[in-house]
Amino acid sequence: MSHAHGCNLDRLFAGWMRRGCFMHTINHPKLFVLADLARDALHRAEIPARTAACEDYLPDPLSGSVWPVYPEIAARLGVTGSSTFKPPLGGLNFLVDAARCLELRAMVEGSLAIYAHTPKIAGHCDRVQSWLATPEIRDTLIPVAG
Repeated sequence: MSHAHGCNLDRLFAGWMRRGCFMHTINHPKLFVLADLARDALHRAEIPARTAACEDYLPDPLSGSVWPVYPEIAARLGVTGSSTFKPPLGGLNFLVDAARCLELRAMVEGSLAIYAHTPKIAGHCDRVQSWLATPEIRDTLIPVAG
């Protein structure tokens, strides 16, 4: 995709991979990634840039939430894995203390609690419809009241 925009990120991507996990969530890169992209843009525009590691000087505005790289995927990528989520400050409605971390089960249960109040999602997603049509999956997702 970057090649289509006149930018070759292969070298940068390789460097990010060597540092381990380089994303907080699926669409929020860590600060050093943003710094590399900014330095690359400045270089292509022939504007001199400092080489200091910005993460040593600046707070990371995108680190409010962190999604883990699941251990099974992390093992294949050679990075450290986890199943612990860090919700954003003041974020997810199901949290009493937004600064605490959540394990996978609590994250899924909290997410499902939020989704329970948005019935339109299930009506517009073929994947969710197939899950709801499969008793084994449905019963796992929606516990039977007892």
